[in-house]
Amino acid sequence: MPWPRRAVDTPITCGYIPLMLNRSPYASVLIPALLFAAVSVATSVSAQTAVPADAPGAAPASALIAASAADTVSAPSGSARDRERSLIEILSLYNSNIAFAMASIETLRVEQEIVEPAEDGAEKRARAVLTYRRGGEMQREELFSDVGHPVGDYRLESLVGPEILTTEYDVKVAGTESVDGVICYRLDVEATERDSRHFDGNVWVSVHDLGLVRITGEVADAPFPVQRVTLDKTFESVAGGLRLLRDHTAEVDIRFAFITRHGLAHILYTDYDVSLSTQTR
Repeated sequence: MPWPRRAVDTPITCGYIPLMLNRSPYASVLIPALLFAAVSVATSVSAQTAVPADAPGAAPASALIAASAADTVSAPSGSARDRERSLIEILSLYNSNIAFAMASIETLRVEQEIVEPAEDGAEKRARAVLTYRRGGEMQREELFSDVGHPVGDYRLESLVGPEILTTEYDVKVAGTESVDGVICYRLDVEATERDSRHFDGNVWVSVHDLGLVRITGEVADAPFPVQRVTLDKTFESVAGGLRLLRDHTAEVDIRFAFITRHGLAHILYTDYDVSLSTQTR
């Protein structure tokens, strides 16, 4: 029997590329592969949002550090405060930014384009509009598609980005680098919880405001028969000082018995229209 056409959604990747591995009667399957957008790197299974370090119920400072409290990193430019921060402070301010975005977005609209290159040089495309209103779920209205398969679910945290907790990751500050002209701290992260909701890789956050700039990596433990899922996401500044997902390139390798397949997708997000709650401004 063929497998159902479905997406296995996680806070890290909320979409998929289905790959027909074999059309023969004994092995005809349509594999959903974890892909697309919004890395929610340290969220729980219930997709909890981050809370500021000084908020009630926040993780203690000891949960926000992977090395010692004295570890600091220097940046080449900015104020004195920008130039030197401890890992505790970087993670605390970064997670506070994620919590603010999740709490402040009342409505959101963004255009999405999916491009799937083929080995013969051809491309399949899909265009859609994603909309969100607080208290509801993300909606996707498809405008055009020759991709030929259903799409996955979408969540607000997929566009906002992940919180990073060292209760779920080992985190190290690897120095500073320029990404798209933004001076960033580069964080090396390795999941201590090895499942499809976590990843190993790098996170770049702005030295200036601790906003999310880029994430790259690989899902810690992809579900069978997926062997590997890679992520490369960049985020841009939009209204209200928020940084939201701009583009995502994802690759997946699948192995089923003696059959292997490779998939690639580029997902672009443009023309954000966001309204914020007056209570969080």
